[in-house]
Amino acid sequence: MLLPPKTSKALDVSFLIDFAKTLPDTDMSEVAAIGYSWGGMAVLFDAARDKRIHALVSLDGSFRYSPGTVQEAGDVHPDQIVIPLLAFSRAEETLESWDAMRQSKNQGGLVPNVLNEWTHGDLLHVRLLAVSHIQFSSLYQRSDRLRREGPQFIPADYSLEEGAVSYNWMARYTLEFLNAYLNHDAAALLFLKRTPTENNVPKHLIAANFRAASGKQVVSGPPSAK
Repeated sequence: MLLPPKTSKALDVSFLIDFAKTLPDTDMSEVAAIGYSWGGMAVLFDAARDKRIHALVSLDGSFRYSPGTVQEAGDVHPDQIVIPLLAFSRAEETLESWDAMRQSKNQGGLVPNVLNEWTHGDLLHVRLLAVSHIQFSSLYQRSDRLRREGPQFIPADYSLEEGAVSYNWMARYTLEFLNAYLNHDAAALLFLKRTPTENNVPKHLIAANFRAASGKQVVSGPPSAK
């Protein structure tokens, strides 16, 4: 039987978790899944189906741009997922704002947006203002192709160097997120809740919004912090 690409990629994630269980130096009590582009869609699908995943990181994941694909899956319900999500995206007008405007106009047939529906797990949405989609990938960051073709993709008035700095901050936010929710580090959680300016991010590179879970407790248990 042939499976849709999104489903087969999600099965790859579960396969890797199964493989990790065979390694002697892994702690399976705290598992995070990270995906880029369509990989971001795949890890979302797997997080909905595999309860071994305790935290999720999306690097400009395609679920933001193809919410209909999420709905078509049938068993992926963001409003029922109770794990924390760190979602990185580009700087365009947010789909969440479009969603709100369409709802306010009482338009029918609206496909729910994943980030708006993510209410039972902590959500940190970080927009990287200086990067294009390909710059979320470490492969492209290191490639000659980016140096040759990058200037035609990057947002206006930004440079490849600023994109590289933004990538470094994306890595830092990911590390703090994993420390907060897998290692239960209260200082890391405070980092996530602070503004980019308070975290000494250079101006005009990042916009971030933290929204705490409501209703249900996060599966992995967020660290306590005031």
